[in-house]
Amino acid sequence: MSGPGLPSTPARQDTLSGSPQSEPRVASRKDKVKQVAYHQFKEFLVVFLYLWLIFALFDLHKEIILARHHVEFTSFGFAFINALALGKVMLVAKEMNLADHFKERPLIYPTILKSLVFALLLVLFKIVEEVVVHLVKGHTFEESLAAFGDHEAQTALTAGLLMFVMLIPFFAFAELSRHFGEGRLVRLFLHSRHNWLADETAKDSATLPSPGK
Repeated sequence: MSGPGLPSTPARQDTLSGSPQSEPRVASRKDKVKQVAYHQFKEFLVVFLYLWLIFALFDLHKEIILARHHVEFTSFGFAFINALALGKVMLVAKEMNLADHFKERPLIYPTILKSLVFALLLVLFKIVEEVVVHLVKGHTFEESLAAFGDHEAQTALTAGLLMFVMLIPFFAFAELSRHFGEGRLVRLFLHSRHNWLADETAKDSATLPSPGK
């Protein structure tokens, strides 16, 4: 029974179904997923390019040294592969909060820890790289392991030590950026300091309570 002031049953069902409101919610969820994916892609791209540059310089230095002894160097492709693999591992480790134990300690602690861990991973990658190179040349797996002598071990450890030093400024910048706010250090580093100061002042003014409150 419905009176003149009561809505009919179908209209009430349409209101309760909420179908017009579900579409914006789905769209909003998709936008968030896209934003997260885009942010993770940018992070991976920065890490990958940084590592690829370091590994390529390692290989270039090794090629110059071997060229003096008329030895051909043919493993430039490993710089790209190592950068991809180690970059992905670094992002996974970030999601696992590798240095979460030091979150209340000075930023030097997580910086040194992360640099050391990934430098050791680089040493492991270099060992695998040398073994694969010998396998490609036709040696058996046992022969490839046996060919990894003291010289190759010293080369891998030296590369790890250099990587440790080179990763310190990278992780220091990442830790400082996380501490001061996403994007603040990037804007300060890449834009005019006057514009950055004006933007930060405007943000601080916007967050301050008004005098009447």
